[in-house]
Amino acid sequence: MFKDTATLKLELADYASPHSKLTRMVESGRWVRVRRGLYLDMEAPQVSPLSLAGILYGPSYVSFEYALAVHSLIPEKVRTITCASFRKNKHKVYDTPIGRFTYSCVPERAYPVAVTLQEAAGHGYLIATPEKALCDQLYKLGGVSSRRALTALLFEDLRMEKADILALDRRVLFALAPLYRRTSLNIFAQWLAREASDA
Repeated sequence: MFKDTATLKLELADYASPHSKLTRMVESGRWVRVRRGLYLDMEAPQVSPLSLAGILYGPSYVSFEYALAVHSLIPEKVRTITCASFRKNKHKVYDTPIGRFTYSCVPERAYPVAVTLQEAAGHGYLIATPEKALCDQLYKLGGVSSRRALTALLFEDLRMEKADILALDRRVLFALAPLYRRTSLNIFAQWLAREASDA
């Protein structure tokens, strides 16, 4: 269970110095500071790191490499929980006792589309659909100016399978791609349309 400083001090209001009591609880290991103003109760039932993602820095949802791995679109196991946010204009990294979290921005118009609510260890969290995670990743990596560069990125760098990409919901992919206003997504949409027509 996560609690902020204000909530904890309110709960410790009966002590002469709630701040000192909280400090002692952190020193004893009962509560762990995951970032400034946010603490994790180490005696509460285990929580999933995924449920911390949106609390640690928000608004945000799980996406990019981590979501691609969850959806079995890339073969590697991803340990860092990668998240998307918007209007932050900076990349954020949090190293916490329960995992490493990174946050990268996506365009505001693309942000709320194709995101689902899931549950882990009794707590909810937001995660990109497979289609959204792929589009977010193509946006983040950028640098794609040709179909050859796109296929190298998809099949050599990310080690994705063409069949897995073509099995995704094309209507969602075609709806998402223009929202990013990025050359890499335009080329991806063109590639997808050509591959779909050949299938």
